[in-house]
Amino acid sequence: MNYFNLFDLPLTFNLKQKDIKNKFYQLQKKYHPDLYMHIEEKKRLHFMQNSILINKAYQILKNPITRAEHLISLHQSNIKKKTNCDQYNKFLSFQFYLYEKLENFKKDNQYKKINVFYKKITKIEIYLSNKLQQYLYAKNWEKAKNNLEKLKYFLKFKITIEKTMSSIHLQ
Repeated sequence: MNYFNLFDLPLTFNLKQKDIKNKFYQLQKKYHPDLYMHIEEKKRLHFMQNSILINKAYQILKNPITRAEHLISLHQSNIKKKTNCDQYNKFLSFQFYLYEKLENFKKDNQYKKINVFYKKITKIEIYLSNKLQQYLYAKNWEKAKNNLEKLKYFLKFKITIEKTMSSIHLQ
């Protein structure tokens, strides 16, 4: 299912939240099952299924990460199946390095160093977000996919850092 088509939006990453929300409300005004309580159950079920699909599309399109994933998935045939093992292994090693660094800060209760570390990770996240937008704009689906996977890792890692900061701060 192409959620961009469902919402009658251009097949592009750079969408305005306002436009996505407006299309969502337009579609829900047309298909929401509460509007069709008076009709037979089979037809009502059809409207309910459409409403569920519209809700799912809205959840995907309003979030930049899931929107990028959906956009990339629509171009999956343009992406090589073979992964670059060297790049994968280097990034995996880098992940271990980052976790090790965080654990050392945590072990020594170095809240200030964790905070600086968090800011550096945020800069990487911003850089990767910008690169993702560039790759998507250029329709370089393979690089966009690889970049998106890295970005998702850093977003999750930031949550781990935030939890670590909270646990140290509460001590």
